Amino acid sequence: MCYLLLIELDKRKGKLNIFLLYIARYMRLTPSYLVVIGLYCTFFLRMADGPLWDSRVKEEQERCIKSWWTNILYINNYVNTDDMCMFQSWYLATDYHLFIIAPFIIYPLWKWHKIGKITLGVGILISVVTPFIITVKDKLDPTLMIYAPEVYDLSKNVYFKTAYIKTHMRAGSYFFGLFVGYILYKLQTKGIKIPKYVIWFGWLISSVCGVLSMYSVIIFYHPHHQYNVFEAAVYASLHRVGWCIFTGWVLTVCITNNATLVNKFLSWKPFIPLSRLTYCAYLINGFIEIYSMGTLRKGTYMSKFELGNKSAAHAILTFIAAFLLCILFESPIHGLEKIVLGKGEM
Repeated sequence: MCYLLLIELDKRKGKLNIFLLYIARYMRLTPSYLVVIGLYCTFFLRMADGPLWDSRVKEEQERCIKSWWTNILYINNYVNTDDMCMFQSWYLATDYHLFIIAPFIIYPLWKWHKIGKITLGVGILISVVTPFIITVKDKLDPTLMIYAPEVYDLSKNVYFKTAYIKTHMRAGSYFFGLFVGYILYKLQTKGIKIPKYVIWFGWLISSVCGVLSMYSVIIFYHPHHQYNVFEAAVYASLHRVGWCIFTGWVLTVCITNNATLVNKFLSWKPFIPLSRLTYCAYLINGFIEIYSMGTLRKGTYMSKFELGNKSAAHAILTFIAAFLLCILFESPIHGLEKIVLGKGEM
């Protein structure tokens, strides 16, 4: 968002139609989203049966009938959270809220460099401090703890509804993304080469941050761990920062041609068609998971092999369903969007 919009501002000499930008984003996200919501509200309940089918799938249908309008207005992570339609849909609302904010940071970065940098810095600071303060104030868990009773139905999980899905709790990653986009824009437009010692040091620091952010959560799962609100708040505010430092660095060195092997792997051609299906896969995956749960007819021993087997199968099914959703709805609507908005001035 930041990198591409800064380049677009260069091309258009600062002309920016924010309203058209928002409409284009809405048209890009909503039609396929609405199709999946419609499936949840109508045919999903009639597609199979099982001992858990009515209790799980019917409840999901009732939630979607009550709250579908909050989804298409992208307010479902704040409104009717007790009846959230599609448990994963909170992300779209959060992303859209931050997308609305982004131009008001990106444009100053392009037009008034000092003001833009200060605005972005303040945004990053607030986005990191906010989870810390809220975690201390409400004595929250450090993150969404994955225990079977809590994740059987995420929409009923208190932490999920009150903290995990909120835009103000998730803004840090987005603001760090804007920062990385701005750095890449400067490196590319000014032709700056990153010194080798900086590259090695960057890999060291980013790898440590990535490993810590991914695995330090194990502390909170230890059977003898005693809850400490300060410890929880530090983790809540910083673990995503660590992951952003790692992913941001990988992006930076790949785009600036300073990570040949990693870049070759991430640019592998078979990833290209899969990458075009990721949005539809995101939309349809909840359907696959709930369908699988609703049709269970016997207990399952979740060994590592069985877990890997199910995960692989669900991933393949998800992308098959995503392909159908893409060719039937997303691609035609995206083509129509280009026709309608293609001549508009951003």
